[in-house]
Amino acid sequence: KTDDDICRALGSQVEYSGSTGVAVVMDLAKRELHIGNVGDSRAVLGQCVPDGEFSRWESHALTMDHRPDGPEERERIELSG
Repeated sequence: KTDDDICRALGSQVEYSGSTGVAVVMDLAKRELHIGNVGDSRAVLGQCVPDGEFSRWESHALTMDHRPDGPEERERIELSG
């Protein structure tokens, strides 16, 4: 039923719909981050960096997007049939 509802709602644009998600779990005892992502989404860490009298924020990508036009993802998709 859900698939039918989505196809009906999106019509010809259904090929552009998808799922994305990011999960981050911190193990405090081991001081480790466990990060996973699906689709064209990514986890980014913000870091406050002292810069003279002020502070600034830097971003650090923790994951890479899983996009079908990327070489590694395209190869994975093609190998899976």
